[in-house]
Amino acid sequence: MINRVMSRVRRLSLFLLCIPLTASGQVQLKELTEGRKSEWIKLFNGNDLKDWIPVFVHHEPGDKLKNTFRVNDGRLLVIL
Repeated sequence: MINRVMSRVRRLSLFLLCIPLTASGQVQLKELTEGRKSEWIKLFNGNDLKDWIPVFVHHEPGDKLKNTFRVNDGRLLVIL
């Protein structure tokens, strides 16, 4: 009986210790991100691969190896 109570007390104390740590982490994250603009950078225009430069290991940048990247119905396809 005493072991069971002690086990619960340890779990509760560990839980209570974690609450301030979590809260302080959230405050720090908020401070880091305040004042920053979160604008998305559009990587794919949905029409073509203009300005894309494919890079494959052991090949020169821009080498369109087996036409791996394609656009079909506004989707970017990766053909392996």
